[in-house]
Amino acid sequence: MPVDLAEDSIELMIELLAAGQPTESSYPFPSLSRSGRLDRRTFHTVVLENPYARATISPELGGRILRLEDKRQGNDCVPFNLTLPLSEGGLRGVYSNAGLQITTGFQHRLNSMGQVSYMPDFNEDEESPSALWWGEICGDGLSLNVRYSMPPDAACIEVEVRAFNRSLEPTPYNGGLAVMGAWIRTNEGWLLPSGLFIESDDLGYGEPNGLFRFNRQRYLAPRQLDTWRARIFPHPSLADLRRANSSVAVGWDRSVLQMNATTPFPGSKVVVLTDKGATMELPMDLHPEHVSEISLESMPDEIVELVILDAGRAELIRASRLGEAIPADRQPSDQAPKMLDSSDLKSGMFSVEHRALAHLLQGYEYLKAKEFENAAVAFEQSLLFNAEDHLAWWMKGMAERMAGSNGEERPEILNAHFLAPLEPSLRAESYLASPSRVQEKSPILNPLEEIPESFVEVACLLLEAGLFEETATWIDESLRHHPLPMLHYLLAYGYLATGQMEFQAAEQMQSAVSPDPQPPYPWRKIERQVLATLAERFPADGSLKRMLAMVELSTGNA
Repeated sequence: MPVDLAEDSIELMIELLAAGQPTESSYPFPSLSRSGRLDRRTFHTVVLENPYARATISPELGGRILRLEDKRQGNDCVPFNLTLPLSEGGLRGVYSNAGLQITTGFQHRLNSMGQVSYMPDFNEDEESPSALWWGEICGDGLSLNVRYSMPPDAACIEVEVRAFNRSLEPTPYNGGLAVMGAWIRTNEGWLLPSGLFIESDDLGYGEPNGLFRFNRQRYLAPRQLDTWRARIFPHPSLADLRRANSSVAVGWDRSVLQMNATTPFPGSKVVVLTDKGATMELPMDLHPEHVSEISLESMPDEIVELVILDAGRAELIRASRLGEAIPADRQPSDQAPKMLDSSDLKSGMFSVEHRALAHLLQGYEYLKAKEFENAAVAFEQSLLFNAEDHLAWWMKGMAERMAGSNGEERPEILNAHFLAPLEPSLRAESYLASPSRVQEKSPILNPLEEIPESFVEVACLLLEAGLFEETATWIDESLRHHPLPMLHYLLAYGYLATGQMEFQAAEQMQSAVSPDPQPPYPWRKIERQVLATLAERFPADGSLKRMLAMVELSTGNA
């Protein structure tokens, strides 16, 4: 078994949580409170494993690596308990430190205990999946696409994170990996005394609740992508661990010297320096399947430093003692960068800082004017300066389609899929390119049903681009999958924008009537604009007033 990916489930005892009205910190998600009552629940999981390590990933708990096992010794490399630990606090009122989690700030993500989208990843030369992608729209302007993989011949799990600012405004951000422990910085990476080692050139700051990109909250510019990677090595428990890296871990006390490799290193040599100044060289074959040991009981001197060399005499590791934990020393948050003046796009196109966004906004203007060929050219110009914007690739592909391109495999869509495999707008484009002519819901959109907000997200992107016909087609199909009030509001706004469909808009307002707002709550700029416009046109609508009261939470005006 080189690398295997399989779906599974796990039973956990979990304290039942009560969902309440959103707070300013939890918005647009409901707040959470503890009930004190335990219940046994089954959670769907995806298991990624090779001969040396097994990672249990929970798409229903925010895509976290719930459990990371060292198969060689049968032990957990991060604390794991069949009762899910919960703590009060955080953005939503309750959070869990279980496992390893991806973060976009110093606190746990709003959806760290919620459902994420996921899909297996196939290598080109393999018939079976060997990696996992999961994705999320975070509710604060950001989206995540995360890939977990394993090499076939090493005790290691590899993590790639793509954090993207979907909005047209700067968004606070600090990527990281949340896992509890006293992190110690070494020359090679980050180490927990339990043996967990993380190698990453991108995570430069550690504190007890995890590792982070920066020592302060920074900002992602509009449509900016941040990509970071890490490799996680689950070393077995060793006697008085002294050092670990991506190749080997070593520890010793007065009775035994223990070493464990992540890959085979036959013909290695161990060189030790004692407190009496003596040196000794010992041949040693290191294999990842087991811990190698050398008895020190007959050795009168104490080891003060150790070097392990491979068969070519290259240094694998040098160990004396563990370093000191780096204290928390957060710097003040960055100030939000200056926004582009959208009224003067020509000046923005000259600015190095703003030219990608300026051409993007110009493309939106062409879309609204139904000049689709010009829109495609504008998006192409934007991509010359920001090729990582997968939504611009989608917009360009959509503009090409609307301009009359009949290519079956549009490279723009393929590029967008490469950058963000779980982007819901790409599935939407598959539908919009050939919309259903029947009244039954399209099966191509069924995967989006697990994350109902995906339907609202795509509708907002289309409406923001001024594509009212596409928006109406999309919402009409979306309502077959999830009759969300916000979809009706967006469609009503689209009807009013045409200036000729007052009756249809009123029908949608009636369909949106609800005694109390339910999630997903509106948080996007375009949603606030839609609700404010509708409130002026339908001032007596009680449901709309209650929804607007929710929006005030997102701006801190409640």
